[in-house]
Amino acid sequence: MSPQRRLRLREAPLARTGAELGEVLDFVREEIAPFPTGNGHPAFFAWVNSPPAPAGINAELLASAINATCGMGENALRRRALSRVPSLTSSAFEERSP
Repeated sequence: MSPQRRLRLREAPLARTGAELGEVLDFVREEIAPFPTGNGHPAFFAWVNSPPAPAGINAELLASAINATCGMGENALRRRALSRVPSLTSSAFEERSP
């Protein structure tokens, strides 16, 4: 990314209102997507990123749909999901009794 482009993006004022979806997608295509890593250091060799797993993509979609209702009081599904996290992680993250 050129220093001029970086400066323009950094100093651009934040919009006071939302934008149409097409405008947002155009901005991402033109200003963000061409610069995926942002690492131009001469000693940089490569990022090692795993490809997205289809199950993970679906889980993110479902999580975003569930999170939309988290302020409405019915959080049984969220509590159930969170109660299972310790069994999926190492013992360092397991619930500890007081």
